[in-house]
Amino acid sequence: MSSKVTIQVPAKLILFGEWAVLNGGKAIGTALDTQLRIDFSPDKKIDGLKIESEGQNFLWTCDAQKDANAKIPDFFSFVVSLLRLIQRQNKNPSEKLCGSLKIHRTWRLEEGLGSSSALVVAFNALFSEVKDKQTFWLSCRTLIRDLQKGQGSGLDAAIQIFGDTIEFSDGVLPKFFKLKQPDDLYLVHTGQKISTLESLQKIQKNESSLTSIKNSTELFLQNGDWIGAIRTHYKALLQLGVVPQLIQECHDAWTRKEIIQGLKTTGAGGGDALLVWVNKEKKADFLQEIKERSWWLSTYKWGAQAFTIERSK
Repeated sequence: MSSKVTIQVPAKLILFGEWAVLNGGKAIGTALDTQLRIDFSPDKKIDGLKIESEGQNFLWTCDAQKDANAKIPDFFSFVVSLLRLIQRQNKNPSEKLCGSLKIHRTWRLEEGLGSSSALVVAFNALFSEVKDKQTFWLSCRTLIRDLQKGQGSGLDAAIQIFGDTIEFSDGVLPKFFKLKQPDDLYLVHTGQKISTLESLQKIQKNESSLTSIKNSTELFLQNGDWIGAIRTHYKALLQLGVVPQLIQECHDAWTRKEIIQGLKTTGAGGGDALLVWVNKEKKADFLQEIKERSWWLSTYKWGAQAFTIERSK
C-alpha cells in the first residue's frame, strides 16, 4: 500500500430490536455524529505496522511467530486479534502493513457506541477494496463473528457502513428512514464498561422474550409508540438477563419517584448506555439524579453519514 489512507467510522446507537435480530427479527439503529478515525502512512523503514492510540504504541510485525510471542498491551489485544484474522485472509499482507497507523476516537470507550465494530469496519476497509456496501458488510460480519466465537448479526457494523437511520434484518439490505429524537428522550451514559462478548456468554435466551422484542419493534415501526416500545423492551431484556442490577435498581427508583415513563438498555452489551423517557415536569430531578451518579447525557446527533475512505499520495 503506497498511499496515505484516512478512514472515519461513525458511532452507532441501537434503538430497538437488539438480541431478537439474531432470531430473524428487525432492529432499528442510527449512526451518531462522532467518529473513530484511523490514519495510515506507508513507511518501508518500519518493519510492520506501528500502531498508536491514546498515547500508547505497539509494533505489529506481520510475522505470525514473532507476534505470537510478543507481549501485547491490553489496549491493543482486540486490534491484534483483528489483524491476525485479516492476515489469514490475505495471501501476502506484509506488503500492505508497513507504516504507521494512528487510531483516534471522539467518543469514550465506556459509552458503548460500537468501538469494536468501528475498528472492524476501519481495518477491513484499509486492507480490502470496498466495491459495494452489501458485500463489504458481509465481510465485516464474518470478522465480527470470528471475534465473537461465531455469534453476531453484524447490526453495529451495518449502521456504521450504511449510515443514517436504518431498519435492519439480518442478511437483507437495510431500509433508510428519518427518525427525530423526541424532546423527552435522553441517551444516558453510565460509564459501565460492558462488552458484547460478555453479554453473549451470560444471556438467558428464551423464545417468549425474543418474540416480545421482535413484536415490539414491528409495532414501533407501525405506530411510533416510543414509551410502549421502551417498556416492552425493558421487560424482555430483563428476562434475558442482560440488564445489570444497578440499572434495575435505577429503573425501579426513578419509576417510583415518577421521574421517568420508562428506560431500556441499548445494544447487546447492556448497561453502558440507556434510552430514558423523562417526565417533562421532572426533568430537574432527573438531571440531579444523573449528576449524583456521575453519569452523563449524550449530545450526539442522530442520522450521521456512513463511514468514509480518503486515499492520497
